[in-house]
Amino acid sequence: MRLSTYRVGVLFILLSSVAYGVLPATLRFIYQHSQLKPTDIAIWRYVLAVPLIWIASAAQKARPTQKKTDASSVRVPLTSLFILGVMYGVSVLLAFFGLQRLPVGVFLLLFYTYPAMVAIASYFLGQPLSCLGWMSLGLTMVGAILTISDMGAAKTIDSLGLVLALAHAVSVMVFFISAGYLMKGSRHTTRNTAWQLTATLIFLIAFIPVFGFQIPASPAAWVGLLILAGVSTSLPIFALNAGIQRIGPAQAAIIGTFEPVVGIFTAFFVLHEPIGPTQFLGMVFILTAVILLQQRPPQSDLLSSTSVLPLVTKESA
Repeated sequence: MRLSTYRVGVLFILLSSVAYGVLPATLRFIYQHSQLKPTDIAIWRYVLAVPLIWIASAAQKARPTQKKTDASSVRVPLTSLFILGVMYGVSVLLAFFGLQRLPVGVFLLLFYTYPAMVAIASYFLGQPLSCLGWMSLGLTMVGAILTISDMGAAKTIDSLGLVLALAHAVSVMVFFISAGYLMKGSRHTTRNTAWQLTATLIFLIAFIPVFGFQIPASPAAWVGLLILAGVSTSLPIFALNAGIQRIGPAQAAIIGTFEPVVGIFTAFFVLHEPIGPTQFLGMVFILTAVILLQQRPPQSDLLSSTSVLPLVTKESA
């Protein structure tokens, strides 16, 4: 049975969430086997991910059926893709500086306000959620709070850290909305992702004189970095782009809250960290929201989420 475009988009966002969800455990592994700083890992992450996604793009282009797909697809201008890549780079740096000043639990609580931001921004841009969508948003917000509530907090909270964490959430919201606008109607998802990651890498390399840069000394660290680049960078960003194209930024942001569920289960099975009852209840809320969004949306919602917006332009081949 052939899946609808909407449900394919949901599956792409779930794939992205699963791939991002294993990132914390992978980072813990790298820290245990190296002396790399967070900025070193961020740069190596894209140094290794960019060649991987370009190899995938070349392999896709070589397929016999690709020429027909290319002919019917909207090509996103390179300038727009570089802007998306820089947006992602800014988000990476905001997360790095925010996590330096805040406990992980507080940072994540502020970060997971981004689905609500995306939903509100989409409403004012003429793409409101359905009643089912708003219900799912409420469930995911409560679920995210419960899921990450046991991750610890500090008695004193750094005010600059709060600003950075909220700025990180805003940057992710802007990325979701922009990707929904710029990539709608394009089937060059692998190529789009490759240029986007290239721009992110160039942006981060520009900060090497400020942060410095180290080369991993142990084989285990290299293995962790390769997993980080392939599983938790190129794959989830590709899947995120593909999902946003099909279901719109608001629904994608809501389903993206599945990520901490995967992270907690990965920590449980790989790092043997316990799962508390509050976290389990939060996961139930998030899974319920994801199941609700599997229901076929009203036709008006489909039209609003799949229309090609004016910021996308065709380029000659």
